[in-house]
Amino acid sequence: MRRLLDDVDGARDEFTLLADLLPAADDVLAAECRTELRALTERVGDLLRRRPGDLDEREAIVVVRALPCEAPRRADAYEGVRWAELLCSQYIKDAERDGRPVHVYNKSDCADPPAFTATVHISGIGAFGSLKSEHGIHRSEGRPVLKVAVDILAVAVPYDDIRLDDGEIEARESQEWTDCGGPLGYERRSVILTHIPTGITASCSKQESTHLNRSGARTLLRARLLQRRRGAAADQAD
Repeated sequence: MRRLLDDVDGARDEFTLLADLLPAADDVLAAECRTELRALTERVGDLLRRRPGDLDEREAIVVVRALPCEAPRRADAYEGVRWAELLCSQYIKDAERDGRPVHVYNKSDCADPPAFTATVHISGIGAFGSLKSEHGIHRSEGRPVLKVAVDILAVAVPYDDIRLDDGEIEARESQEWTDCGGPLGYERRSVILTHIPTGITASCSKQESTHLNRSGARTLLRARLLQRRRGAAADQAD
């Protein structure tokens, strides 16, 4: 996968170089450029034929959310939150056991009303393929029925050509706080990005700096835009 992406980037650079040379080239150089362009076109066609047919080799982003349970007792709601926390912890432990780097983008819980949500980036080749079966609503077998929503997103790569133009992104930063209630400095603020054309948002607050939070939010936003594109393509196919 990585080799394929490197080949695509190399072909793109060659196209750019030839396009820059062609307008100012004499007849001999122009003929050579056209020959190179034809060869490059064939090479790109071969690369496209070798592109991955699915996303199984990608890294993954896991989003875990506790959903309201059917019996709205506070004790039951706490059980739902606890289950969501355990499920998220299990995903992280499994990834670390397999040697996959883990980056927590967001993790928040609330006591009143009970709530839990977490966003985790799991790196390593094949992370999405190993986790995609977890996507959906998880329900407990007991009573009341506890529910946890798990979204598994494939991380976008340069091949997907998902661009985040500054003019289409609204960025906000907000103060973060320590577990003891003290404010963190400007160098560690949470970042919220909104893709204006679609209204899709992405946030990151648990990385070690504002810069890393911004990078994490952009990675999450690209993954959500890729998910939206795949959903639209599936709808058209139906």
